Order: sequence, then structure tokens, then C-alpha cells
Amino acid sequence: MAVHLVPLPPNAVAAAAPLWTPFVARIATRDGADVGVLINNVIGNQVSIALAWDEEQQRALALLGMRFVLKGDKRISELIWLTGEGREIWTPLLADLETYLREHEACDGITAICRPGWSKTLTEHGYRTTHYVVEKELT
Repeated sequence: MAVHLVPLPPNAVAAAAPLWTPFVARIATRDGADVGVLINNVIGNQVSIALAWDEEQQRALALLGMRFVLKGDKRISELIWLTGEGREIWTPLLADLETYLREHEACDGITAICRPGWSKTLTEHGYRTTHYVVEKELT
């Protein structure tokens, strides 16, 4: 299976919407977020996206969502969405993502804001846990 990382430039996002919006809808459902807001964040370029593209099946297997922040003088890519099917097939693309972010987005580092299950996978790819997010619903 030939799977490639395909970062979508802002001028291609709208035309490619049928490929990535189903993933965003699942993220919204899972997180209790408004799907329209999430889609507008992508279209408005607050969130950049990349697809894990299956060349043989001509379809997206996964969606990665990123936003860029400055921490001091360093440009950091925050991975805020990592979702799709067949994780074991496309997680090797993390190395391609890192190269892309370094060479095309001038990033100095990556911070992954992820669900607990992703922590183990990312640790296996050289990431380290630096913070925990602890939540409580106020009812």
C-alpha cells in the first residue's frame, strides 16, 4: 500500500473539502464541538491540514490538523488533530510531516495535543510527554 502525506495549501482546502470534512465531522462528534466552527477554522486558515493519502485506493485514510504558534523566537507546530483509520499504516508518515514542517513551514518543533491513546504511539516516534491536561466538567 502506497500512502503519502499530502499537506493541503490554503488555496486547495475548499476544493478538497469532500476529502477532509468527514474527518472533521467525526472530530466534532467525538469532542462535542461545532462542526461548522471546525470547518471554518480550516477554511479561514486558523488550522492547516494534511491528509494521509492512499494512492492505490485514491482516498484519504487520515487527517492531521495543525496550528502554528510562536514560543519565544521558535515557531512551533501544534498537532491538534490526528484521526483516521488504519493508524499503523500512516503513523510512519510522522517523519514526513516533521520534514515538511521543518523545510516548508520553518518550524523549530512540534507539540502534539492529543488524546491519551496517542501518547504511546507518539512516544514510539521520539516524542516525549512534557505536560498533562487535566479536565473537570462544571455542572
